[in-house]
Amino acid sequence: GSLDRTFLMHVPKDRRLSSSALPLPWPLLIVLHGSSGDATAIEQQSGMDSLAEATPFLVVYPNGTGGDFNLYPSDWNAGSCCGAAYRDNVDDLGFIAALITEVSAHVPVDPHRVYVAGFSAGGRMAYHVGCQLASTVAAIGVVSGSLEDNGCTPTITVPLFAVHGTDDQEVPYDETAPPPAGPVPSPAEIVNTNGPVVTVLFVVVTILFAALAYVRTAAFRRLSGRNPWGIHPNLWLVIGFLLGIIGACLAYLACLTTRTGPAFDSSRPPANQHFAQGQGFWSATPPPPDAGPPAGWYPDPSGRHHYRFFTGHDWTSDVVDNGTHSTEPLPAPPSH
Repeated sequence: GSLDRTFLMHVPKDRRLSSSALPLPWPLLIVLHGSSGDATAIEQQSGMDSLAEATPFLVVYPNGTGGDFNLYPSDWNAGSCCGAAYRDNVDDLGFIAALITEVSAHVPVDPHRVYVAGFSAGGRMAYHVGCQLASTVAAIGVVSGSLEDNGCTPTITVPLFAVHGTDDQEVPYDETAPPPAGPVPSPAEIVNTNGPVVTVLFVVVTILFAALAYVRTAAFRRLSGRNPWGIHPNLWLVIGFLLGIIGACLAYLACLTTRTGPAFDSSRPPANQHFAQGQGFWSATPPPPDAGPPAGWYPDPSGRHHYRFFTGHDWTSDVVDNGTHSTEPLPAPPSH
């Protein structure tokens, strides 16, 4: 049957502001409780509310379920685990996705800075989210959790911060994880993906320039009977070949120190890793000062204010005039 899902949310009292005093969209952290836990318990245990006030960022604490009819202890369907939520195939992935959409519809959320962290079974669910909702989250944090997703094939790389004790009796540290769905690249393969390509291109371009220099100097020698700058045409080929080898080596070394492979996603903003009171979590670093309106702020379509925040789906009531933030719902369009 259908389930009514619930969650708690903490909104810091101070807004995040840009250097031009425009409110910034919130980073969002979703914290998942363990088996038999609930949102209130993980809120108190994690201490995230006080940290959210200091950083600041939004924190949401969703409640798991006890199956279709909530007859059992609360848990999460993390793929191949856990409890009644797994046995009844509760759509917790759909719940997390809907939760992000629901929060974003009421509070300006930065869609590139959504993070999920969890403890124990909540950590297993965080792994599941990272596997199946990779394009939705910027990173995941796991404390005393294990991977229970037998079909973990994330569409993009998801940064991970994990904490696990070797003496853990509930979720064993050495618990066997499901095998990867595909080949796992070595660090060298991840870092040097473009190295051979850059090297070959450098050699080809250098030799082409050397060949062009040879043709031109040979033509000059035939017409004038002397070598330009006293350099024989054949020597240009030797010089070009040597420069190509040296340049190729330098290009390859540059690729060795540049993360160009699939483990690095430059489209995502960086995140700081933190650890406090036994709970792993992620909080996003504020963007650098900007001269114009931050992401999500656009000229007010009603013309009543300078800027209004757009979530990507709906216009919100957050507006700004001359650097001063206020709220006013978007007026309804005139009827004809």
